[in-house]
Amino acid sequence: MTDASSRAKANKRKGAAFEIDLEGFFANLALKVIRLVRRGKDDEGDLLIRIGNLAIIVEAKNEKAIDLAGYLTEATAEALRWEQRHVHDVDAPTLTIGVAIVKRRMKPISKSYVVMEVDDFAELLLHLQER
Repeated sequence: MTDASSRAKANKRKGAAFEIDLEGFFANLALKVIRLVRRGKDDEGDLLIRIGNLAIIVEAKNEKAIDLAGYLTEATAEALRWEQRHVHDVDAPTLTIGVAIVKRRMKPISKSYVVMEVDDFAELLLHLQER
């Protein structure tokens, strides 16, 4: 096994562990959260958090170098794919938002960053205000 493939496997394990930790964190708060199935180029995010008719698609990142723009591009695209795939479900959400959750080095899960675009944040606030 080459050094590059060893690093890739270690990074994949690190990323999967972060997803599992996030899932446990949100589940402990009694939120409805599930890990999503990996679909390669058709990936729909790492986690789904459902609150009523709101769906939050989480792209979890645990990397040394942080690329916020790249993470948001990925989270937005994956949220759109998830929404398109589930638009006809009986309990389809009225709002789907993609966010990136970025692990802070040397900090617990609860101190990770949640990153989203301002227009999505405004939509979320308006959605919550209507409830």
